[in-house]
Amino acid sequence: RCEEEQALLSDGTQAEAGNALAAQVAQALAKEFSIDDKAVRTGVTTGIAVFPHNGSDGASLLANAGAALFRAKQKSRGTISLYQPEMDQQIRDRRVLHQDLSKAIKNGELSLAFQPQGVAGPSVAESEIIGFEALARWAHPVRGQVSPAEFIPIAEESGLIGEMGEWILRQVCCEAA
Repeated sequence: RCEEEQALLSDGTQAEAGNALAAQVAQALAKEFSIDDKAVRTGVTTGIAVFPHNGSDGASLLANAGAALFRAKQKSRGTISLYQPEMDQQIRDRRVLHQDLSKAIKNGELSLAFQPQGVAGPSVAESEIIGFEALARWAHPVRGQVSPAEFIPIAEESGLIGEMGEWILRQVCCEAA
């Protein structure tokens, strides 16, 4: 399965027209075709910025369509997202959090919590703990506790997950020893 990502700029004031055009493009590209006797399908994820509401020049329209595309990808592949002004702040916040996470990994600001894993027996006395799951925790110096639901996706998207995984493995081994 192959998925093509597109940023669509729509000239005009009608967001509905941009959505309709994006849906038509997606439908046209969704038709299965063959390459070397293999079925191939494409998908389209679309970010839309409408002139003049979302930008008065090509550069700002393209940047805002990119922000909308980022939001569409977060929702689900194959979706259409119209630019909203709050998207700029969300993207800036994610960039700052990414930078802070990179520093936190390097400076040892992450910690681990261990959750027991067990096998239930017929009674509590006959149940058995068979291991522990290591859970990453982050106490940000300014923001306080940052939810793993917030920082793990940033680590995965940015490639920091490998560095974080190495740190976690080293810490687990130290604690186990």
